[in-house]
Amino acid sequence: MAKARQFCRHSLDKCQRCTVCVVDPQEHTDPEALDAAIRLAGTIRWFEGGIDTEPPYDLIVTTFRACFDIYKRVYPGSRDRAYHSGRAILWIRTLAACKSKESAHRFPLVCDWCTAPPSDHDLTHLLKITSHGTLDTRFRCLIETNSNHTPSHLQWISDVLLHHSWANRTTLEFWSIQGRVYTNKTTVPLDVLLNRLLAWCICLGSPVEEEALKVRDKSYDIFCLCPQSTRPHPTSAS
Repeated sequence: MAKARQFCRHSLDKCQRCTVCVVDPQEHTDPEALDAAIRLAGTIRWFEGGIDTEPPYDLIVTTFRACFDIYKRVYPGSRDRAYHSGRAILWIRTLAACKSKESAHRFPLVCDWCTAPPSDHDLTHLLKITSHGTLDTRFRCLIETNSNHTPSHLQWISDVLLHHSWANRTTLEFWSIQGRVYTNKTTVPLDVLLNRLLAWCICLGSPVEEEALKVRDKSYDIFCLCPQSTRPHPTSAS
């Protein structure tokens, strides 16, 4: 994200056009600018703010696939580009699904079953998520995090989980995922827990306002974001 800010001084709503411009190989060939733009593409809020700029999805997919050899193994030196282009693919698809099912169909996930070294837990997790086509399986993959994942990966994945839940209004059988929910004994940031809480509320049929998805750090707005039925009751005055 730091590199993205070096070449782009605009607000996030204008960064959509910047990203399209920088990713276009006919406009720019600087690999650092390309990598920075792809990082940005995996964080900005596409399809919002009255901007009709299309994400450079096909180019990002091409960039992602170029990071792997014919055996679907990530090339040495291409790890970061593979990770951030994979993030951009999943993020754009998820935000498109929040807009409509028709929009989501225009941005299909890359189900290439690519692989990463077992020691690279973040990339391995991301590749597992993008390789699954069904909503329920993808939901469970988003949940399956552990102490080997970096805090930044946990944070971003929890945000995708929340958007994925809201976009699909999934009707998951709670018993099929509850074992996966409580087996993770690791300490995670409060914002990650709140993203999961809101995702669970959605899956269990409790309404969550769309505006809650746009809050970057939900730990500051817990009482505003939680559905009315899940908020703690204030202690009555004696």
